[in-house]
Amino acid sequence: MLVGSNAVGKTSIANRFTRNLFANRYINTIGCDFYIKNLIMETSEGSEEYKLILHDIGGQLEFREFRRKYMDNADIVLVVVALNDPGTSDVDEFIEDIYALPSKPIFAIVGNKLDLVEKDSLDTTGIDAVAEKYNVPVYLTSAKENIMIQEMFMDMVKKKIETP
Repeated sequence: MLVGSNAVGKTSIANRFTRNLFANRYINTIGCDFYIKNLIMETSEGSEEYKLILHDIGGQLEFREFRRKYMDNADIVLVVVALNDPGTSDVDEFIEDIYALPSKPIFAIVGNKLDLVEKDSLDTTGIDAVAEKYNVPVYLTSAKENIMIQEMFMDMVKKKIETP
């Protein structure tokens, strides 16, 4: 499941991962969009096929209850922020919702839009502090440039498979 504020790139990440597409125009997600991707993962048992169903939930405040219901059935939650917009890095609400769930999905912080920031001026202090506080991984991605998208999903699926 992809959660985060409006316009952080949740839909772009889902499209890049499932369809290898990127659209330069922004369309606000109303409610929830679904994406499906079949994966073959190598495990200690051999090759296994997994069907990922991604839920891309609109970031608007009015979808919070809706988002919580979807999150309770999620195995993995990706909390997405836009690296070029510090205003999107307040992820406490999303993480509080994750910790309130009986299902306890694994989650990660995703700093997206890496292509829109200068590497010299990239400041991930806030994201790193949140990740350290909750002991979760951070992925710096660009859906536009297809940086770390596939690797992030594969890594998180592997973590979920290995989590007892």
